[in-house]
Amino acid sequence: MLPLNGVTLGVLLLLGLLAYATWAIPVVSPASLAFGVRVPAREKAGPALLEILRGYRVDWLAVTVGLAAIAALLLAVSATPLVLISLELVVAPYFLVYYLAYRRVRELKRVRGWAASSRDVAVVAVGEPEAEDGLMLGAVVPLGVLLAEVVAGLFLYAGAPALLPTHFDSSGIPNSYAPKSIGVFFLPVELSAGVTALLLGLTYLSLRAPLRLDPASPEASALRSRVFLRRMRWGLFGLCTVVNLSIFFAGLATWGLAIPAGLVVTVPLLLLVGYAVVFATVAIRTGQMGSRVAVAGAPAPSFPNVRDDDRYWRAGAIYYNPGDSAILVPKRAGVGWTLNFGRPAAWLILLVPILLAIFVSFVVRHG
Repeated sequence: MLPLNGVTLGVLLLLGLLAYATWAIPVVSPASLAFGVRVPAREKAGPALLEILRGYRVDWLAVTVGLAAIAALLLAVSATPLVLISLELVVAPYFLVYYLAYRRVRELKRVRGWAASSRDVAVVAVGEPEAEDGLMLGAVVPLGVLLAEVVAGLFLYAGAPALLPTHFDSSGIPNSYAPKSIGVFFLPVELSAGVTALLLGLTYLSLRAPLRLDPASPEASALRSRVFLRRMRWGLFGLCTVVNLSIFFAGLATWGLAIPAGLVVTVPLLLLVGYAVVFATVAIRTGQMGSRVAVAGAPAPSFPNVRDDDRYWRAGAIYYNPGDSAILVPKRAGVGWTLNFGRPAAWLILLVPILLAIFVSFVVRHG
């Protein structure tokens, strides 16, 4: 029988969200994209692409049922959830299903000669300057949480125990300690500051990222893009706030407050899952680049004969174009942006979480 606790519930919800997000990839994609491949919009509802979509759904269902069975088995015999063992083992099957669909669409495009029907043109717009005015307004909440964390740390430092817990198992019980020092004690604050800087920096870059407009209906497309930018910007602020709250709560346990062991892991996990549910709902209702936003009197976006830029996309998901000055570009799988790995700055951004993890490890080991 499954252990009925917050960790179990959180893990099952995370698995459900991952399944839901991968199921929704074809739904949120614009009319000119099918599994990361540029296709004529008129062919999106054609029998060939619909057959590939059906195959994707069948493969997706097989993976979902298999992972659910494995998760149920592991949760029944162990306190360590599947997703905490290895996130890669959970994500990899879904990526394989997506990649197989991508290969099928790419081959269909080659056979049908769809690349020849597109023109090497693109209409783009950049996030409006006035949108940056809302950047600082939205940043107030996550920065406020960070400030509260600093104040709480300063207040609790003197009374903290000589040995501080630095790691908790899945039940919320400390299983690693380090001698008290300023570096170790304020590690939650340092971690929150690093995450805040990264997410707010990405939010700023997203406002300046190029957006593709539909040449057939540029005004309606621009409106959809503005709605998309606004929702995704607040989504990033929300993520930053929830992550900071989660770290703050876990930090209180590290600082010696009497928090029940089960809550140390359960509360942050449920905060993150709750945010993911809200964000996924908004993202699917919005669609990539606002493709599902209804505009009165305007047709659905079609992107007829736009630039065929498949050569810059690896597996329909990884963008590499040294000739493109943009650091962030609209992703092809899902909703939001991805890095342009042809730009050195993108690799520097990717290094930030790695360096943050190294810093945390160093502080824990050496104080």
